This record gives sequence, structure tokens and C-alpha cells, in this order.
Amino acid sequence: MDKNLNESVDNGNENKIYQIINTMENLVLKQEQRFYLLPFKWWQIWQDYVSYSTIKESIIDSQLLNFQNNQLSKQLSPGPIDNSVLLNDNQVKEGLTENYDYKVVPENVWNILFNEFGGGPPIMRLAKKLGWYGNIIQVEIYPIKVIIKEYRLEHSFSRTTLLKFVKFHFASLLNRPPHKLWLAYQGDNGLISLKNQESTSLANLDALNGQEIILAICYDVVQYVSQQPYNSQNFISTSNTSTTSQNYRPVNLNISGKPIAPGATGLQNLGCTCYMNASLQCLSQIAPLTKFYLSNDYQNFLNQLENNSTKGKLSESYSELIKQLWSNEFLSIAPRSLRNIISSIAPQFSDSRQHDAHELFSILVDSLHEDIKKSNQERKKLCEDDKLQDNLKELADEFWEIHKSENNSPISELFDGQLQSSIMCDTCGKKSTTFDPFMSLSLPLSCNTNRIVSIIVMPIYSNPMRCDILVPTFGTILNVKEKISNLMNIEISKLIIAESFNGLCFSLMDSHSLTRIRQSDLIFGYEAESNDKPLLQVLHRLSNSSKQNKQPFTSFPLFFAISNNVKTNNDIYALIINKISLLTNVTLEEALEYKFLLFTLKRSELDKNGVILEKNEDTFNFDYNSSIIILEWPIES
Repeated sequence: MDKNLNESVDNGNENKIYQIINTMENLVLKQEQRFYLLPFKWWQIWQDYVSYSTIKESIIDSQLLNFQNNQLSKQLSPGPIDNSVLLNDNQVKEGLTENYDYKVVPENVWNILFNEFGGGPPIMRLAKKLGWYGNIIQVEIYPIKVIIKEYRLEHSFSRTTLLKFVKFHFASLLNRPPHKLWLAYQGDNGLISLKNQESTSLANLDALNGQEIILAICYDVVQYVSQQPYNSQNFISTSNTSTTSQNYRPVNLNISGKPIAPGATGLQNLGCTCYMNASLQCLSQIAPLTKFYLSNDYQNFLNQLENNSTKGKLSESYSELIKQLWSNEFLSIAPRSLRNIISSIAPQFSDSRQHDAHELFSILVDSLHEDIKKSNQERKKLCEDDKLQDNLKELADEFWEIHKSENNSPISELFDGQLQSSIMCDTCGKKSTTFDPFMSLSLPLSCNTNRIVSIIVMPIYSNPMRCDILVPTFGTILNVKEKISNLMNIEISKLIIAESFNGLCFSLMDSHSLTRIRQSDLIFGYEAESNDKPLLQVLHRLSNSSKQNKQPFTSFPLFFAISNNVKTNNDIYALIINKISLLTNVTLEEALEYKFLLFTLKRSELDKNGVILEKNEDTFNFDYNSSIIILEWPIES
């Protein structure tokens, strides 16, 4: 579809762009609201195409929206939405990061973009109330896949789905009465029944392993899951004959053995959970804290009344983990139960992505504190005495007593401190000092302020060259141009920096941040004869691939700044032939002998053959914004 957006502007559809910007800038998540995923790179290119930042600023400044055709034509259309880059076997790839790999947009925004550009496939997700207290609404990118291997069944459910509804779903598929079956999972020592946990959400089950739960459906005759590892392409069916569970070894079981030293037991990775394991190992080495949970002293402090506590569930799970780490009986253990509870408290940790270790550390320590802090204490008030400002020790003690009056627990005794901060009035010179509590401090570490960007530079009159240039980490594309200019002796004004996406190249503006360029991105630097001329993009393909229903492009794209001297189709052929002779080892005469053809092709129809550009003196008529040139090379027999 990919209509030229300029046509949309002419037809008065600029309100669609305004609607998208207004929706995205004022987005408030609502439970069960529908959202869709887009490749983040596609979203960035679309923003360039419609001058998103400029329009947003004009809206903020309450100025009239004034879309100019020439403003939009400076950037190429992003083409159809290609969500295949986000999928693996029709499932969202694990480990993807929002606003890096994908962009989440509400349904009305998706509908506008999909109707305008086409593509797909749609990836719909719902906003859910997640977390232990159900007070956090998030778009659930990774639902939980429940697998019943012996019946070759699988289905994805929200993390908030109760187990009884999972049972009803599979009972309906098997045409069995729900009250005559129950679910179980394979534990360390055999099959574990979930009969008593049917009112528990999937996210809170010990059976949860990353984003999957492998369950068995049991009747009067117990049926066990297969010993063969699960493979979505090769389901395993078991007979109605009961088997022993000893042959089945599920993933992420505790591995018995004596560690090299007490407390040196490892923690298994449950899908990019090294950030959690690092935090847990650090906490485990805090001797007073570990002794507190090994001795079961925490049970004397469990708080069943505090609204913000887990009613002891987190403390019990953490205590069990510490006992296993220090039992001297395991080489490694899988902290599944604790991870599931942490994910229930803080849903951002429920997926399979990397997260900040310090963030998890802070949430875990604070939640342990809430589980065992003394409740129903009378809160002290700060004494409004200006004389305290002259005695910092007394003032610090006053603030500390106020904090302890409502935050008293063995955890706070170990971790809590307070920071002093002072402000002074420039007019009267009065100084005010306050003290703020903390459980941990973040210390700055020296970091490299530069990064290396790899770029293929294509001068006008010489061969391409790959350059690895050192630029500021948080610099701009202009920094890249300056480096290339000094290195290759090319005028900055004649440099075009472009990124490759979906087989095409999109020019980057000088103001674009270098954070946009990822390590795996393919970046080109083109020398153009002029920076104020239309840009022609040329892609290569082989003659026998033009009929395939895909983008069979070879080599790297070419960019040409079209001068006033290029007026006919023959001029375009001559321009490209000269460039080919420069990029290869063939002479100009040899290049002329190649029987290659040029085709014009709409950017929205890259899987099509295109329209041949005849070699003649006809005027070269070309839509630079929505079309490209295909250079089709013959294949020698």
C-alpha cells in the first residue's frame, strides 16, 4: 500500500499525523487496552519521514500545523511494516527490548500506520494489571506458554490467568469434564500436584520456567510428561499407560554435589537472569543477613497486616534459597520460586530480558523489609525548632527517629542510612538542612565516553573503504561526518550518512543521535557532488532473482545526487556505468558491454519486477521520494 504521504497531506489527511503524535505523547495505559508492536527502526524512519519532532514542537508551542510537501520529501518513506524481524517461529523473540528492538503503539495508531503502509503480520498485546498488588498496568509482551506434551497441546495465557481457567481451556479441547482432571508438574523428586493451586495465577506457580510451563494432565490413572525435551516441531504423545517419573529430567533442576566452599553454590540462569543471580549472590555473602534467614529468626517478625508486604511469602522463599545455598549439598540451584515472587512484585522482571541488577537489589531488599517490619507504630513528627538547624547532630538524630518510627525491621538495621543535603537562600542567607533515608547508594564508575562506529565510505572517484571511527558515545551524525571528512578529505557538505533497513538505505540527519546506531547496523557514507540535489537510490539484483517473491538484493546500495546535466534515460545509464567502472576492476569499455537493465520500482513493491527503464533519449521522469532504481545484472551461463 505505502501511499505517498505527500498525497495524504494534499488530501487533508495531516490530521492522521496529528492524531498519532497526540496519542503517543499523551498515552495513559488502561487495563485490557489493545497495543501492537512495530520494529523500532521502522518507527524511527517513519518519524523522520513525517518530521515527527518538528511537528511535536509546533503542537507544544500551540502553533498551527503547517505540513509542507518539500519538508516531507527530504526523507524517504519507511515502506511496509515488516514485523518478521521481531518473530521466531511466529512467537516474539526472547530478549527484545522496548524502544530499542520494538515500539509499542495503541490500536488506533497501528490502524492508521497499517492502512497507510501495509505489511505485518500484526502483533497484538494487551495491557494488564500486573504485580503483587495489582497496581501496575503494563503491556504484556511475553505471555506464558503452557505446554501439555502428552497431548501435543500448547496455548499462551496472560501471566494473570488463574490455573483453573487453564484447566478449563484444555479440558474443553480434550472434551473432558474439568472436575475429573487436574494438573501437575515435574518437581525435583517427582510429580507435584497443583490441585490446591487452581486459584493461583500462572506467574505465581513454582512450575514457571522462564516463559513456559510444562504440565501434565492427570486422571484416575496418573499420566506423566515425556522424558524427551519439548520441541514445538516435534510433540511427544504418551499412551494411557502410567510410567515412572524417574526417567524424566526437567530443565533447571538443582544439581547435587559438594561445592568448593560453604556458600559457593551457583545459581542457574533462568533466561537472562544473571542480573538477579548477581544480586542474590551479593546478598548471600552479607553474614548477618544470611544468619538471620538461616536461623529462622525472620519468622518472629513476619508481618501479616502490612498492605505492602507479601504476607511472608517472599521471606519464606528467600530463606529457603539461602538454606540451599549454604547447605553444602548443591553445586547449583534454580531459584525459580523466588524469581516468580519477585516478578509478581515487580512485573518488569517477568520477561526474559536483561535488567538492572541494582534495581532488582533495591526492590528485593525493600520487599524483604516490608515483610518483617514492625507495624502499627506511631509516626513521630519533626520538631519545628529552628535551633535544630544549628546543631546538625541533633537534627540528624531527629530525622533518623522519624524514619525509624515507621521503618523498623532487622533489614533496616542492616541497610538503612541517611544522606544530608543543604540549601541556602541567595537573598537572606538562611540555610536549611534535611536528611533523606537510603538502603543502598549508587557510586559513579568511570566509563568510556567514546565508541567505535563502523561505516562503509563510498567516495565519488575511488573504491569503497570500510572505516572504524572513534566518536563520542552520545554524539551526533555530524561527529561522524567530521571524522570521515578529516580521514578521507571529503567536504562535510557533500557527505550523506545512511543506514540500511529492509534492503534500503535511509539518510540520517546531522542532528540524529549516535545512540540510534546499533552495533549490528550497516552504515554507509556516500560522497555526493552536491547536497541540494535529488538523491537517486540504486539497488542491485541478479536477473534470475527478479521473479522471486522477496527482496533478492545483492551488494550494497548506491546513492547518486542527480545534477542538472542528467535529463534523459541514457544519462542515467551513463551515470551508473561510470560508477560501476569505479567500483570494480573493469574498464569503462568493459562495463558498457554488460547487458544489465534498469528498472523503476515503487518502494512499497520491492517483491515485484518493476518497470524497465528503456535506453533512449526520453526525459527521465522519476519520483525520488517513493521510487528506487533496480540494477539487474545478467548471469553468465
